Amino acid sequence: MGKTAAKVSIGIWSLVFVLFATLFGYLWYNGGWGGLFLPLRGWYHNSSYQTVHEQTFTDPVQSLDLRWNGGDVSIRSSSSSEIKIVQKGVKNTPEEQFFQASVRDGVLTVTDGSTTAGLAIGPFPFSIGSDLEVYLPEETYDALSLETTDGDLFFDALQAERLEVRTQSGDAELSGVYQELAFASHNGDFLCRDVTVEQLACQTTSGDMEISGKLSQITATSTSGDVSLRTSQMITEATIQSTSGDVLLFLPENDGFTAQLHSSSGDLICAFPGFQGGNEFRYKDGGASIRLDTTSGDACLLYA
Repeated sequence: MGKTAAKVSIGIWSLVFVLFATLFGYLWYNGGWGGLFLPLRGWYHNSSYQTVHEQTFTDPVQSLDLRWNGGDVSIRSSSSSEIKIVQKGVKNTPEEQFFQASVRDGVLTVTDGSTTAGLAIGPFPFSIGSDLEVYLPEETYDALSLETTDGDLFFDALQAERLEVRTQSGDAELSGVYQELAFASHNGDFLCRDVTVEQLACQTTSGDMEISGKLSQITATSTSGDVSLRTSQMITEATIQSTSGDVLLFLPENDGFTAQLHSSSGDLICAFPGFQGGNEFRYKDGGASIRLDTTSGDACLLYA
């Protein structure tokens, strides 16, 4: 082999190595092969997704336990007395990848049949996921538990004693009335509008939180992301923390609170009368307990 041919061969293999290194780096960052199709998911929804499986239940249900590996999940409120579950995916989704659902002792259990949606290239199980829609009758539930691996979660305004949401990679958007609401995410934003929650506990490793409604007890933690909570009724206590991001709490006029504000490299802002700086502030009777803590970002206590 001549020197020129050798150089060309080395160049080609170097390019192949760089491409594969870039690909695997991208896949690692986005959570595996499923992340490869994240930019194309919207296109697939509009052009190729169709109903591949559906099932209805007439049994009385007080709780929901849902586990979904790939694709978006929508929980919808329905005026019907029946529960309807619809799976949407690509046309060639095999039956073994259909959801599995059952009702036992008042608990509706729904699980994903597979992490893939019927697409494969060679030996690699590339996945774009299937979407799931669950239509629940309008009533008050004991417990709603949802866990998703790769996909967004959309939740209509429902009522439950407890709502628990866990996501690995995907945003969650919800509303409704809950005695307890617990949310945990590794990589995703959390958006709540018009929620009524007595006990709110939310945590995300990488993602923003934006929550508004009627709140009482608040615990919110983010490693990397902004945290913003706005309540139309006065809280009893709140602990809001972010390692890298702003922390904002919007309150209505109230009878008083005691606040601890901390930021290692950011501003401490309080819009309530009498604040003159510092880490501690007492307003009126000092009743509610508030702690805002961020390492890199602003800590803000503002009027709603």
